[in-house]
Amino acid sequence: MKKILLTGSNSYIGKSFVKWLESNHSSSVITVESLSVRNNEWLEKKFIKYDTIVHLAAIVHNPTASKELYYQVNRDLAFQIAKKAKNDGVKQFIFFSTLSVYGLSQGIINKNTPLNPKNDYGKSKLQAEEEILALEDDTFKVVIVRPPIVYGPGSPGNFRKMLMFFEYLPVFLDIPNKRSMIYIDNLSYFLYLLIDNEERGIYIPQNAEYSSTYQIFLKYREKRKCFSLRIPHSFVDIIKKSSIGSKIFGDLVVNSNVCHYKLPYQIVSFNESITSFRKV
Repeated sequence: MKKILLTGSNSYIGKSFVKWLESNHSSSVITVESLSVRNNEWLEKKFIKYDTIVHLAAIVHNPTASKELYYQVNRDLAFQIAKKAKNDGVKQFIFFSTLSVYGLSQGIINKNTPLNPKNDYGKSKLQAEEEILALEDDTFKVVIVRPPIVYGPGSPGNFRKMLMFFEYLPVFLDIPNKRSMIYIDNLSYFLYLLIDNEERGIYIPQNAEYSSTYQIFLKYREKRKCFSLRIPHSFVDIIKKSSIGSKIFGDLVVNSNVCHYKLPYQIVSFNESITSFRKV
């Protein structure tokens, strides 16, 4: 039986992972405990009984957070927990980072894409990656996970807002685009595989297929009336380059070669994932 310690258990990914484990695996196979890191009491906790620590706690895009807080939490705290994990004899440390370490809002991410974060969130995460990876040795495995947009029922952020928009809007622009995304159950299963196979390395998990905003609209409203607006190709680039248009119709994908993993983990297809929102 593997014993897992999870920080950020109240996050969307944390809660979803625990729920997924409860539904798919017996507690005799894997158990998860949560760790609060809001104060320094975690320093007194002994990590030696855990096989893996999954670190999800972070300051994400918080407009009220100071620059210093991003680095204190995302870099310094993450490193302190990883260092204690190593000193206490934990075998594996999984750190959740972000695609923001690349600093791209549009384009294609491949093996040669430089790390060039543009904001304090991305910079603090990249610095944490570097410090934590420096701890790795034969007895302490480090995993860095850089997920793209994570979505699923109950997910926070713009994806949920977009679906609320689609709920009442029967017409949408037919503009092609591609986005790397990952459904929460696919990410949960991927995380389980990383733990079960005692992996190390840097990973960017994503769905088996890229997502299109227009296709999301069509799938979400497939049992209701919906209409498409086609516009001249000359206007497509103008819309996609605008500040709002780039967020809705921008292209940001991770090359499939970068995301390759030895075992299949995309247990939910794109169509099934969008359909799941209509059940809640």
